[in-house]
Amino acid sequence: MKKISSYTMSFICCASVAFILIIIFGESAIGIPLAIGILTSSILLKDTVDWARSRLDSFDPGAILGLAGLMYFLISPVSQVSWDFWPYLPALTNDSSWISFWSVLNLFGALTYKFFSRVKFKRSATTYVAPATFNHKRFIFLSLMLLALCAVCQLYIYASFGGILGFIATFTARQAAGIEDEDPFAGMGMLMLVAESFKFLFSIFVIYWIKDWKWAKSNYCFAIIMIGLLITFILFGGLRGSRSSTLFSLIFAAGMYHFWIRKLPVRMLLAGVAFSLLFATSYYWYKIAGADGLSAIVDSSARQSFHSSRQNVDQYLVVRDLGRMDMQTLALKKIVSGEQPLSFGRTYLVSIFSSIPKSILPFIPDQVTKEKTELIHGRGSYQRGEARQTTLVLGQFGESLVNFGIPGIFLFYAALGLFVGKIRSLIKHLPKRDIRLLFIPVTCLIPLLMIGTDMNVLLMQLVRYLTIPLILTVLCLKIKKKNTSLSPMNLTTPLSGAA
Repeated sequence: MKKISSYTMSFICCASVAFILIIIFGESAIGIPLAIGILTSSILLKDTVDWARSRLDSFDPGAILGLAGLMYFLISPVSQVSWDFWPYLPALTNDSSWISFWSVLNLFGALTYKFFSRVKFKRSATTYVAPATFNHKRFIFLSLMLLALCAVCQLYIYASFGGILGFIATFTARQAAGIEDEDPFAGMGMLMLVAESFKFLFSIFVIYWIKDWKWAKSNYCFAIIMIGLLITFILFGGLRGSRSSTLFSLIFAAGMYHFWIRKLPVRMLLAGVAFSLLFATSYYWYKIAGADGLSAIVDSSARQSFHSSRQNVDQYLVVRDLGRMDMQTLALKKIVSGEQPLSFGRTYLVSIFSSIPKSILPFIPDQVTKEKTELIHGRGSYQRGEARQTTLVLGQFGESLVNFGIPGIFLFYAALGLFVGKIRSLIKHLPKRDIRLLFIPVTCLIPLLMIGTDMNVLLMQLVRYLTIPLILTVLCLKIKKKNTSLSPMNLTTPLSGAA
């Protein structure tokens, strides 16, 4: 009997999801966004099906993107149109043609992504010539020094607000006041950047330290590590309301364990996805209201005291946290109609400054917030420092559109495909215990960040996660002299963990 192809299985899965949406929403779900969404998500979900069939690595970036695509291009847009739910935005109820246009562009974008993700990358001989050895003793010493520095910065932050409870109280008051009031955390950007580097640095240290312990490969060990790291990550940045920083750090740690200690099975990663959704839904209330919002996790009546557009956490999670259709459709309408001028790369250039704390560079150029605010409130409505600004996200579909028009969308999808193909090549060819494998989990989530975040946020996240760990890694490398003979052994020798 001939095996069912992954594309066929992907289409069946997406069609089944569409059928469930029709059952839930009735006739309001039927339309071009549903039909095109099935095709778009089927193209992307094919890699996820291959992943489930053990044809791809468990941390394959395309498989992660496929799961996200099912939500971003099918479930979220169809649900939003059916609910007629447009929090903080002008309603797009009567703009069905623009929503359909958005769907078609993403379909051709997915095809573009698929084509460029298949580009073959040749291994450069110079990549593996004269490899570096990793100085074990230096790594342990410098790691402990840097971890102590990060911990001191975090302790200073807590002490500045009267301890952990005082910090939580300040965050709660800040969320209640809104963006109109002065930010109590202003001026602490550099301290927080260093303090929150503790998460990724500590993950590397733990994985590197236990890599040769026999019990490290057990499920119990993995569970203990993940629970311990989750508590650590909440203390180092999580109490500031950042769900993504906490979850991504946990995913990075799981990826390091996967590449350096033992391969994690797909079922365990699926359990991790379920936990991530549960955490994102629950911690959502702390993010928007601090300690006052914790009661809303279990008490639906307590949610009535918060903003009306956020009372239904399920709708908001599906539409805004796991979807970008509304902002991107609004941008498409304004750009194509000429209401909003193109930025010609401005938002990408100024995003470089986003990760620089104000204590170092007091004046940071206007970020993509300027374009987003004018998309919502009209051209010229943005005034630097005023309350009428938006934190809604465009994603790289929207940001590339705002900068370069419709051609920018396909440049984005082409870049996305090339990036995924390159990461796959590295996963396939990097030798076991190569120190660079510790950084692969970060790169695996970059495609997801590209789909769901603006460039300034993406760069800020990467700087926050990677600056100190990369400095540590470079300091611990001892480069050998270049060998003029390019033997096969020279081309494949890994970065060793020997001193």
